[in-house]
Amino acid sequence: MKFEVEVAGKTVEVEVLPSAAGQRVKIDGREAAADAVWTGASELSLLLDGRSYDVELQSGPGVELHAVVEGIRFPVDVDPLRAGRVTRDRAHGDAVIRSPMPGKVVAVLVEPGEQVEAGRGLVVVEAMKMENELTAPGAGLVRAVHVRQGQVVEGGTALVEIAAATES
Repeated sequence: MKFEVEVAGKTVEVEVLPSAAGQRVKIDGREAAADAVWTGASELSLLLDGRSYDVELQSGPGVELHAVVEGIRFPVDVDPLRAGRVTRDRAHGDAVIRSPMPGKVVAVLVEPGEQVEAGRGLVVVEAMKMENELTAPGAGLVRAVHVRQGQVVEGGTALVEIAAATES
């Protein structure tokens, strides 16, 4: 799974690599051994290339997220389009909303045939003890819902398909 994360104004490409010998990540092209263990509801212990970090995730106003590492607070943003949450049929503007990471579907907020506006909540996926509401990228008609509440999904799994609204 590959995505881009903006940390304190700098965009970093992060790829989680398949590995039989523990977790591996590639950060801006540099491969490293990685492991993370949740030590609380919003705290984790991160081991990156043998160096240990205590990380606390904090919510800011709106949907802002901050990571506090070694006492330094960093604003963090994962762009849903860059993270692969949405893929589009360029000819028609249709969209497939995908899970940004492995997790559990805790709520399905729409049904096939339902009209939605941009920003409308579609599905809520819990990952790493945080709930992520995935929203409609534009107005349209829910063509298909591929998941159900309680289902465990992999990163990149298609969750909802939306046919772009057509102008009359």
